[in-house]
Amino acid sequence: MRDIVVIGGGISGLSAAYYIRKLAAGSGTEVNVTLLEEGGRTGGKIRTDFDGGFLVEGGPDSVMASRGRFMELCEELGIWGRVIAPSAQNGGTFIFLDGALKKIPSGMTLMLPTSIGSLAVSDIISYKGKARSAMEVLVPRRTDDLDESVASFVRRRFGAEVYERMAEPIISGIHSGNPEITSTKCTFPLLRKMEAEHRSIIIGMLKSRKGGKKGGAGFVSFDGGMACLVAALEAAVGKPAIRTNSRACRVSVDSGRDGLGRGYHIGMDDGTSIHADAVVFATPAFVTSSLLEGIDRGLASLLAGIPYNTIATVSLAYREDSMPGGAQGAGFLVPRISGMRLAAATWSSSKWAGRAPEGHYLIRCYFSGAYQDGRVAMDNDALVRAAEEDLRTVMGVTARPVLAKVYIWRNGMPHYTLGHDERVASIAAAAAAHGGIFVIGAWKGGAGVPSCISGAYEESRLVVDYISGLEVRK
Repeated sequence: MRDIVVIGGGISGLSAAYYIRKLAAGSGTEVNVTLLEEGGRTGGKIRTDFDGGFLVEGGPDSVMASRGRFMELCEELGIWGRVIAPSAQNGGTFIFLDGALKKIPSGMTLMLPTSIGSLAVSDIISYKGKARSAMEVLVPRRTDDLDESVASFVRRRFGAEVYERMAEPIISGIHSGNPEITSTKCTFPLLRKMEAEHRSIIIGMLKSRKGGKKGGAGFVSFDGGMACLVAALEAAVGKPAIRTNSRACRVSVDSGRDGLGRGYHIGMDDGTSIHADAVVFATPAFVTSSLLEGIDRGLASLLAGIPYNTIATVSLAYREDSMPGGAQGAGFLVPRISGMRLAAATWSSSKWAGRAPEGHYLIRCYFSGAYQDGRVAMDNDALVRAAEEDLRTVMGVTARPVLAKVYIWRNGMPHYTLGHDERVASIAAAAAAHGGIFVIGAWKGGAGVPSCISGAYEESRLVVDYISGLEVRK
């Protein structure tokens, strides 16, 4: 029996614990998996709360569904039947510009005008901006393999106006980072690929559609909120294997109980220690750095070099009669040039079924620390006031909310800055040099839930291969 410890109970850690048990059983390797979570619950930034008939998401409220590891996992856990799609009548998404909500036309991909028709009917950019954007089909491809910021990429291909009024709010919202230093190679590799293969993004999209390729799957959630996924993983891993309120303070090298391979001691905050033949670090990069400081300072330094930004969400509930224009849509984005504190808002009860009781609206406001300009450096009350004031400007809501819930995720989102792929490769190589050390998380292979699940699966395969190798040497 080999002992494997997973440190960190977010979606990456839970998925790793599940996959290690599953893959080990399939290979005939006996393992004992223990998951350590310093907080009182698992799930990380996935948090679903129920309050007064409202279903409120504190972190991600949906995932991009695709035929991949996420869907397979849901099927294995028996929760695919609980997956729901957005309301077909939600009315689309808007951008708040020039004092008004402007609907994003169909044919927009990643907030880029990937068809001439969608560009022509849009009132989001000026005629001059449309003309510059249409010239994207004539812009030569970039031939080097150097990393480029997302802001630079969009400006180079579509012009400054498309970037400022369309691309910037979605880019900074999805990745919670400043697009001026966000890596295109790590965040939008498909755009780089299209440029390389077709020279033009618009031409590439047109060819994809003619070839019958779809532009990607849509967003989905669960009928009981994102916590459905966490609860199902907990049940599959088994509550005895999960130790909450258990903080790992340090990890040190141990010779191993039987002298085979390298083992580790995990020092806990209560003074006890745990032996492990392999350790999976599913914690933020800066936490993993502190835990590995005593084993490999170079690896710890690489991990510490990955920046993080703070994000916050404020969910406000209103009675229908206090909303003069209603909330018929998926939500809206706010470009930085609008000068508002709010970065985006989702009309949760219009987009997803079962989020609010009859006669009420639930709106989720998003604040980003992408620009380090103090937007999220407020306490809960100040964030609620900021959300109310900005909703009054955008939607004309003057009534006080009947419910307000605030979630602040300090250093909650890794920022994929230029050269991030090289840093990750260096970290992976340094970790691999230590038998039995494995690193996963949103900083490594993607911040979305499906990316975290896929990353956990791939690393779990390496963990089981390593443990199986120990058994062979024995």
